[in-house]
Amino acid sequence: MSTHIHFTFLLIILLAGCTAVPDAEISTAVPTRTVAPTAETTAVPTPTPFPQPSPSSTAVPSPETTPRATPTNVATLPTIQFGQPFWLGRGVIQDAAFLPGGEQVAVGWANGLSLFNVADAAERWHVSFAAPLIAITVHPQGTAVAAALSDGLIVVVDAATGQAQPFPFAAPNAYWGDVAWSPDGRTIAFQFIGPRRGDPIYLLNVADGAVAEVPGTMLDETIRPYLVWSPDSQALTLPSLGDVCGRLVNVMTGDTFLPLSHETGCYDSYAVAWSPDGAPSGGTLALAASNEIHLLDAATFEIQNRLPGSPLSFSSVQTGDSLVFSTDGRTLCSKGGFGFYSTFYPFKVWDVASGELAGQQGEDGILPVLEGENPQRMTVICDDNIITSLFRDGRITTWTPQPDMQTAAEETVSVVPVIAASYHMVWSADGRKIAAPNRYGSTAVWDVVSNRLEANFDILGGTPALSADGRLIALLNWENGEIVIYDLETQQFRSHLPEATSLPRDAFSPDGTLLAYGSGHQVRLVEPLTGEPTAVLDGHPTGSTIRRVFWSPDGSALVTAGAKEEAGELILWERAADGEFHETFRSQSVRAGYDFGVVLAAFSPNGNLVALENLPRPEASEFKIAIYDRETGGVIRWLAEHQLATWVADETLLTAEAQYNTRLTQWNVHTGEQTIGQANDVGGHAYAPDGLFFARQSVSGRSINREIDIHFWQSNQLVERLWFGNDILQVSWSPDGRYLAALAVDGTIRVWPVVAADN
Repeated sequence: MSTHIHFTFLLIILLAGCTAVPDAEISTAVPTRTVAPTAETTAVPTPTPFPQPSPSSTAVPSPETTPRATPTNVATLPTIQFGQPFWLGRGVIQDAAFLPGGEQVAVGWANGLSLFNVADAAERWHVSFAAPLIAITVHPQGTAVAAALSDGLIVVVDAATGQAQPFPFAAPNAYWGDVAWSPDGRTIAFQFIGPRRGDPIYLLNVADGAVAEVPGTMLDETIRPYLVWSPDSQALTLPSLGDVCGRLVNVMTGDTFLPLSHETGCYDSYAVAWSPDGAPSGGTLALAASNEIHLLDAATFEIQNRLPGSPLSFSSVQTGDSLVFSTDGRTLCSKGGFGFYSTFYPFKVWDVASGELAGQQGEDGILPVLEGENPQRMTVICDDNIITSLFRDGRITTWTPQPDMQTAAEETVSVVPVIAASYHMVWSADGRKIAAPNRYGSTAVWDVVSNRLEANFDILGGTPALSADGRLIALLNWENGEIVIYDLETQQFRSHLPEATSLPRDAFSPDGTLLAYGSGHQVRLVEPLTGEPTAVLDGHPTGSTIRRVFWSPDGSALVTAGAKEEAGELILWERAADGEFHETFRSQSVRAGYDFGVVLAAFSPNGNLVALENLPRPEASEFKIAIYDRETGGVIRWLAEHQLATWVADETLLTAEAQYNTRLTQWNVHTGEQTIGQANDVGGHAYAPDGLFFARQSVSGRSINREIDIHFWQSNQLVERLWFGNDILQVSWSPDGRYLAALAVDGTIRVWPVVAADN
């Protein structure tokens, strides 16, 4: 069994050759075990994160963006306060650039910036940002790296020391943008867009911090900025879409320097490259037409040569430059990749003088068999006939174009560790730990209290399960159909569970003595530390897949959800005096296969009552909730046309109407008394454990889906707005109510401590 499981020693490659940079982050020693934290807990120093941008401190937005509801039947509006947020993980690589010479590469993470050695992926320094990163650029001599952030900051980091200097000039809440260092090293150009907002090109004089605007360069929110300097630092690209062609503009006047057009249409605004020996005295300007690349004389702009083939456009699916000249200007590379509709563009290398194709990786339109999931070359350097690439999954590779057009083997030189959480994250019941699958094939576990990566398991599986105390983790190995359990405290393997087809995220019983998992249509109960079987629950129809498990607070009962193409079954199992589990109630739901986003069943805080969804057909009028009393052994109430939200107290249940207004409603399940609130639930709500508040992605304001709105359930009053800065996938409260966490598309998790709550 152990031959199937291995872990990634992420720290080892990072610590080798690291320089000492003064920093506020506490370093930790490298463990010698097979489960290791990553770069963010290494001895690599990290400068203090920049202050949280102003949007995050705006608890209540302006009236014009969020209408206020008038509380009803509420004497005093409850309040909740959050502390300073922090990140779990660096997320995906958003942008990257090699330094001159190709021996080091700057990596722009979702929330920070690092410098790595290419040869061994040793991290020289890391800077953490309070806002998501959009793009980076490297000084032409490699002495500094600049980053553009979504809060409008431009941050310049010294390449030798990792010391950072922020320049706060642009408006916050940028969605897309670009940043580019002028060839003379004096100026940084940057431009952002956002909802109902498009910025002009700004020029930052790095020496004195002065900022100027390039006249007439305002973009609207539909056009992604892309900045490429002319070699004489006098012109910049201004992209456009559709029938209006992009152009090169004079940075002093904003006048058109060169229209990006040819005899039959527009050049691609996102595929522009100047040779290093360029204008105005000579050199080459490469521009992409629809199916060929034109090489223009940089002085006269006359077409000198035409190269067959089109590059992958930068516009919405690519980062970095699509076309790259070698430092001597003799070679032009088109780095290729996957287009908007998953069309594959091969990596091509041309000889500039002859216009002939000198090498190619892959074939036009044919999806290659490559390592990784749709690997994307973030940045390339074409020098000495050797192509060096950094992929989004962290691999640094080299390959040599072959004169006979045969594809040479691409060799991996080193690997920058990338841990980017993907949907979904799960909590331990004590609120101390979060686990999430990594989009690159592993599973990460963070200690929320200490804000450190505790482990990264190199196991290809689905959503993990954590024991209530956060000590044990269960992982489903898809390759061999078994579940493995590890002790996170000792970092030791404990047991493996065979014939597993599913692992519910709440598989562990509250006391940690049992674990429930799916084996076909059956539910197996085992002792997790030993793997010893305890029971087999055989009640779901053949062909079902066990998706969810809901335990009673004391572990004496559980509800299992089995999915089928038609309505699946929800079954309540009770443990008898002899220790055996017996079915006592069942309902049907077409949503029995929903892993996240809906509450299918819930025990009351004292465990005496169970609420179960009943939805035999996908029609809102069919929604019912059964309230089952475990003491009397029967259903005491049916709540028609309502769906579950959460228990508030032992006798009080919060639900939402299944159609029409979908208003939130509190029920006394014994008397049937109900209190109807003004808030409604159309999906996506995360309810605090006490049921007073719910959190959801913002649906109004200037950062739709990039902020979290906290509402009081009864009045729908907005009591807090938390700024994230990137598109949010999941919002979740810790089970103990001490934290609120959000997972974004960039693979980062942001956590807010709950510092005060007036209940």
